[in-house]
Amino acid sequence: MKKWLIFFFISIQSLLLSQNTEIGLLVGASIYTGDIEVSPKNFIPQTRPAVGIYGRQHFNDKWAVRALLAVGGVTGSEKKYPTSKIREMRGFSFKGMIAELALLPEWRPFSFGNVHFYTFAGLAATYMNPKSDFNELTTNASSAEILDDQNQKYPKIALSIPFGGGLHWFVNQTTALGAEIGLRRTFTDYIDGFSKAANAKSADFYFLGGLTFSKFFSLGNDKAGTQRTRYQRSSVNCPTFN
Repeated sequence: MKKWLIFFFISIQSLLLSQNTEIGLLVGASIYTGDIEVSPKNFIPQTRPAVGIYGRQHFNDKWAVRALLAVGGVTGSEKKYPTSKIREMRGFSFKGMIAELALLPEWRPFSFGNVHFYTFAGLAATYMNPKSDFNELTTNASSAEILDDQNQKYPKIALSIPFGGGLHWFVNQTTALGAEIGLRRTFTDYIDGFSKAANAKSADFYFLGGLTFSKFFSLGNDKAGTQRTRYQRSSVNCPTFN
């Protein structure tokens, strides 16, 4: 994790030295889905707070790249929020947190004035620390499978693929607001701490999203037709940067 943090802060420093750069804050929520299935009606009760910081570099009015560091809670309970009688009888539950360090290329297919719609897909390192309850007194899972999961020395950091979309509103020359939602397809089955005792054939997923607030820094000569060109088209006075 330490190497990923060093990479993140080097990326942020590089962005600050370049043009058309934003530094922002994401405040929202995270929700898990995996071996302990979360049904749509249980999304809200099993949603947990999430927060993140990011740096975004704009290359032109269509393309950008963002470095994101986010932390959120994850939880699931088959006894409290069952999706079937079998799962309710099994009664597995867990709670924990995830920490994500992601690099996200972004594409803006269309805009309305100063409101830009974007999609993103990239790579992330996801840290997890689940506290799992195997409900051993009443579960219908075998003792051998439970023991295997409990003794499993799985990596605490796993690769994941984030993808999603959002909107980005340039309020003025230095401030932007937005909202986004994204799904993370992980390459681990242990975000919840369960695998063989639950469903070893399927990896875990989580959603991360929320509202964003950002400020522009180190703006330089705009040679690529980025945000300030948009402001000029909207008759918003823009400063000249040398």
